[in-house]
Amino acid sequence: MRIIDLLSTDRIALGAQISDKEQAIDKLVELQMAGGCIADREAYRKAILAREEMSSTAIEQGIAVPHAKSDAVSAPSLAAMTLTQGVDYGAMDGQPSDLFFMIAAPLNGDLHLEILSRLMVLLMDGEFVKALRSAADAQQFMAVIDRFEKEKYPQEVGGTEQKPVEEKILQVLQVLKNTEVKGKIKTKTVSEPVAFQGQDSAFTHSKTGKIK
Repeated sequence: MRIIDLLSTDRIALGAQISDKEQAIDKLVELQMAGGCIADREAYRKAILAREEMSSTAIEQGIAVPHAKSDAVSAPSLAAMTLTQGVDYGAMDGQPSDLFFMIAAPLNGDLHLEILSRLMVLLMDGEFVKALRSAADAQQFMAVIDRFEKEKYPQEVGGTEQKPVEEKILQVLQVLKNTEVKGKIKTKTVSEPVAFQGQDSAFTHSKTGKIK
């Protein structure tokens, strides 16, 4: 499942002017509604807020990936947004967030984790993040994703095999998800950073991850 196939130009807002986290969520939910995959706006918004109450979905380096599963979602979809000025989204590095992807997924299964792991592979590339922030319009934003996704997954021309790094990230996300206890995320230390530190990484994540 390609990121480019889950997104469309009418679900991208570039250079938005947002004052706080709540407004950022509301704007992203509004963008998601344009895709026609969400039957109940308020139910999906509540699912996003409930996930944020467990722990912030801000990563680092100004990136946040709010996500939620809901029975209001009929098919997986993405919305994306950049801000003229970042907002406090509770990132572990204390930096304001100005680049957002919001994931909507059906209630059954862990499709949101598959989408999230693929996004993480792309967002680890600093050049990819820089190009997204520099996109002049939604079409260029989509073109950036398409180009980098093809570079990261050249094997998809002839198949759908996952790259090892995506499989590794997905395994970590699954482990972290399985630490949920009585509706709360139980902190679990893993042997490597969630985003796997490297020279090309756009960010590095704490060794203690909180992802559902």
